[in-house]
Amino acid sequence: MLTSANPRSPAVADWAHVGLPNLGSKVVKKPKKDPVRENRIHNEAIVDTYGPEEQAMGWYYYLDSNIRFPFQACCMVSRVVSPLRKGENCRSPAHGSGGGLFA
Repeated sequence: MLTSANPRSPAVADWAHVGLPNLGSKVVKKPKKDPVRENRIHNEAIVDTYGPEEQAMGWYYYLDSNIRFPFQACCMVSRVVSPLRKGENCRSPAHGSGGGLFA
C-alpha cells in the first residue's frame, strides 16, 4: 500500500475511486499548476539522489510505477512525423505483463 508523507495529502492508491474524465466532450481543460503538488512529485521522484544520472533514474522509476497502461489519448496537433491527425483518438499499447512503463 502506498502512503503519503503528508497526512493531509492522499496517497496515490487512494485515488482508485476517481473515474475517467468525460471523454465525450471536445475540450478537456488542463488543470492549473499546483506548486505544492509539483514540488511533492519532484521530491518524491528524486529523493536521496546525487547528480543528474541518479535524478534521471529516479524519474525513470517514478514514472514506471505511476503511469498505467493502456490509456486513451487524443491528438491535439497534427505533426508531419506522426501518423495521427488532429482530433483522432488512439489507445496506447499495453507494455509488458505488469502494465508498467518499461516492463
